[in-house]
Amino acid sequence: MTVNQLIKKLEKIRDHHGKRLPVVVDMVGANNTRPDAIYSHVSVNNVDVEMIGWAVDDSFIREDGSERIRKVVTLCQR
Repeated sequence: MTVNQLIKKLEKIRDHHGKRLPVVVDMVGANNTRPDAIYSHVSVNNVDVEMIGWAVDDSFIREDGSERIRKVVTLCQR
């Protein structure tokens, strides 16, 4: 993905979901592309908006017992 492609995708996400979403990297997906090799850099081929579990102080559970989730922008290889 080029910088221009990334900017266009992020602008669409910003227009639809707002500009305050955290950006994360899908490390599991990146590591699963070649499990026998260790890379310090991987290509970003896609940008998704996902709901993921969000830990605060090493806990994904809120005081009321519900799971803490957050909408994020994910940079990934899939």
